[in-house]
Amino acid sequence: MKNYITLDELVIQHENIMKNTLKLASLTAYKRRYIQYIQPYFGTSAISSINLDRLLQWWSDMTSLKSRNNKNYSTNTLNCSIRGTFNAYMNFAVNMGYIAQNPLSLIPQYKNPNEVHMNKNNYWTSNEFNNFLSTVDNLLYYSLFYILFFTGMRIGEVLSLQWNDIDFSRNKLYINKTLRYISKQKGYIISPPKSWRSQRCIELTDGCINLLDELFCTYETYPNFKMSNFVFGNSCFLKYPTIRVNFMKYISKSHVKSITIHGLRHSHASMLINANVPDYLIADHLGHSVNELYKTYAHIYISSKEEFFPILNHLECEFQNIKS
Repeated sequence: MKNYITLDELVIQHENIMKNTLKLASLTAYKRRYIQYIQPYFGTSAISSINLDRLLQWWSDMTSLKSRNNKNYSTNTLNCSIRGTFNAYMNFAVNMGYIAQNPLSLIPQYKNPNEVHMNKNNYWTSNEFNNFLSTVDNLLYYSLFYILFFTGMRIGEVLSLQWNDIDFSRNKLYINKTLRYISKQKGYIISPPKSWRSQRCIELTDGCINLLDELFCTYETYPNFKMSNFVFGNSCFLKYPTIRVNFMKYISKSHVKSITIHGLRHSHASMLINANVPDYLIADHLGHSVNELYKTYAHIYISSKEEFFPILNHLECEFQNIKS
């Protein structure tokens, strides 16, 4: 078994082999996380020397990291981004025959009970969204937040929308790309969607179409307007930090509970689940698999189960009445 290869050498090999399989954005993100979080600990180490004890110490250091504003890293950043990157490299080492087993798989993922509780509440009811929307006094942001809430699209999908992605005559919208952040040097790029399921066509409500039409009528009067311009931002897409600042401003004005921008997607899913829309239709609409839907919105399904037993009792009573 070729266990003498170092992790630095493995990463170069991984990049050369996977460059025709993985998206450029994914490879760039892997490399950035590797340099920042993994290479200082293991870069020059032979793969065979990366054992459980060393990994436990590394994972302890990672889960103690603080962000620039002195907050703990989120479970998603720790488990999916940092650990997920290292896990991909170690699994690659197994597949290449450098090691027999990935020792990182023996270490449990990080869990933060407080954050799990927060994520369960990362959505608004229709009333809460209505209160929020009543304070938004800018057509561009009003339309953006409305579209996010009533389509359930990811923020990257919405920001990459161009006017030629919308079929006004059929009330349809085509999702075939997304906006991704690469690095400080490269900034944002437009790339293919998250997965093949994310490439989809969705129906637009009358409210969404009316707002988009109003926005279109405003933009088409601008000099050099083209159908290839961005729906939200015209010649250049809106920047996420700017959107977030405005989002938090309107939350403060409306006095609704604070959620993330991605929480608007969760709000949309919650609304559909509680309306008893079939799961496979919701999954298709959101660009998920049904399993992903259950995993992401398990807390909503659990709360829905509370309504199940009274219904069963009612059906039993009807049955007993028939018998008598």
